[in-house]
Amino acid sequence: MAAAGWLIVAALVGPLAVSIGQSGSTMQAKNNLFLHLGLAAALWLVRSWWLRAGVAWAWATFFLSGMYGWAFIGVLGVLAWALVFQASSTLTSTWWRRVQLGITSAALFQMVWMAVQARGGGQRFWFVTWMPLDYYARPLPAAPIPVTGWFSNPMDAGLFMAMSLPALWAVHPLLILPALVALVVLGSSAALLVTFGFLLWQAFTRSWRWGVGMLAPLGLGGLAFWWYVDPQGLGYRPFIWTIGSRLIEHRPMGYGINSLDYRVVIEGSGGRYNFLLSDWLQWTFETGAIGLILAACFAGMLAWRAWRAWPEGREHIAPAFMLLGLSLISIPFRIGPVAFLGALYLGRLYAETCAATADADRWWRDEWRGTHPVPGLYPEFSTAAANPTTCMFWRIT
Repeated sequence: MAAAGWLIVAALVGPLAVSIGQSGSTMQAKNNLFLHLGLAAALWLVRSWWLRAGVAWAWATFFLSGMYGWAFIGVLGVLAWALVFQASSTLTSTWWRRVQLGITSAALFQMVWMAVQARGGGQRFWFVTWMPLDYYARPLPAAPIPVTGWFSNPMDAGLFMAMSLPALWAVHPLLILPALVALVVLGSSAALLVTFGFLLWQAFTRSWRWGVGMLAPLGLGGLAFWWYVDPQGLGYRPFIWTIGSRLIEHRPMGYGINSLDYRVVIEGSGGRYNFLLSDWLQWTFETGAIGLILAACFAGMLAWRAWRAWPEGREHIAPAFMLLGLSLISIPFRIGPVAFLGALYLGRLYAETCAATADADRWWRDEWRGTHPVPGLYPEFSTAAANPTTCMFWRIT
């Protein structure tokens, strides 16, 4: 019904679009409005109200910021993430297994390509040519080919490899061994940090003895890495976090989606910073306090469902925590393949905890109303256990 109402509004408003000022034309204005109205209809496909509200607010910042063009790419990215989340939540167990096999194949390809690069190859693959670049994307012909797989830098490759670990483990636990070697070679501190957390989760899930036994080797391994491989540690993160926080204080309502490095430019000794190296911080910078609250409510809704549905969905809690950890100290949602994996994992967590909490949700609504479901008036969740994807639908009996 809500989607039908939106289509009625779109049919009424679409022909009324006009250009403002001297630039553009009325025809182009109507085409642009059709683009927004048509894409906004996809919001009704997303069943999580918190996610739907977050996407809608990100869309609103596009208009409030006065930025167009590049900012709209950011809106499309947020909408694409929400649709992948929704698509993942509707998969059956069989199809989710196939998706895991696809993630595993992609990760194994990255490992093989890194091995080729480590042996001095990988400069050319069919029509693709690799060449090292400096910070300003200028070619460096004399520099060796970096071992980064099919990514442009070690951080992006490391985050993708780390977020692939849950799928690798699900297919076969031994597959994470070459992935761990690849992660050490890539040297991403954020990726290795969440990798240690993932291994501890798997160990404690098996038994507390395994978990305690893994603490010492993982702790020593982490110290050795940060002492010998990554002496820079946090690097310039504290600096960029401080600058981002001050900018947010200056404008709590946000600067608009994709505004960093376009509407607001941050320069330092290392050059221009187009990321704040914290997705939570950058999301707040772009969408303001309202966007932060909506994102926190969405995360809280997932956590609440996972807690009530335990042990249902246990397989997807580890990747959810990994994504949370990465988003605090890095930018997993700004790297397309990593954001895609995050949407897949969270979508599965939402789906598998949905059926388990359906009965509790029904009981809570009954208690709040002080009555019991009346056929034809209230939501009916009797089929939720058999089909988790129907959990968020209102079905009239």
